[in-house]
Amino acid sequence: MTHFSSLKRPAYKGQIFHEKTQTIPDQTMSMRTLLEKHSRGEAIGGAKNPIYQDEEDHSDGINLKTLDLVEIQEMTLLNADVVNNFLTQKAANDKSKSDKKETAKLEKAVAERLEQLKTTPEEH
Repeated sequence: MTHFSSLKRPAYKGQIFHEKTQTIPDQTMSMRTLLEKHSRGEAIGGAKNPIYQDEEDHSDGINLKTLDLVEIQEMTLLNADVVNNFLTQKAANDKSKSDKKETAKLEKAVAERLEQLKTTPEEH
């Protein structure tokens, strides 16, 4: 008597499938043919081509979990440069807008003063 004789497993007799088969007769290929076609990049034929649909909420960003530390650091530096360039351009645009406003105010003040001088009689 062995150690495991008390454990009795039910005899597995396999499964019977009652659904219609999707196998197409006379379309078998040997493993050699399959591997040769695969290594040459040829279509194996008879196979269904899957169609993938992107989700609308799916972003095509980079998965940081798959990057190493050097790649993450390079991306950080690159993104910092992009942000700094953006901020510099924004500051220049804001400065030019404020300069235009100042110029408009000064021109308006000069025009008002000229009108005042034209309307007041000269005292000589």
